[in-house]
Amino acid sequence: MHKNKTFDAEVFEQLKKAEGNHFWFKVRRSWIFDKIKKYKKPPADLLEIGCGTGYIGSYLASKGYSVVGCDYYNEAIRLAWPGFKIIKCDATHLPPDFDHLFP
Repeated sequence: MHKNKTFDAEVFEQLKKAEGNHFWFKVRRSWIFDKIKKYKKPPADLLEIGCGTGYIGSYLASKGYSVVGCDYYNEAIRLAWPGFKIIKCDATHLPPDFDHLFP
């Protein structure tokens, strides 16, 4: 795996395990969904910047949103949760035409 001097990308494997098991991640994704649906109801186009393994994006897609997740790390993309589109990019080169962007 590629090692970055400021970030160990292997952390995505640990993150994905925690996302599937820890209550905090489930509460957090529900909270984010509640906030977004106040402003944009499904089916809106959403872009999740720095999506990591895409736990939030996958959840929002299951609620009817059209979600594209972007992350810089190949390891995150490889481990991504299913149900939404994920692309490799960074925050300085984002795809256009989304109803709502969230970090």
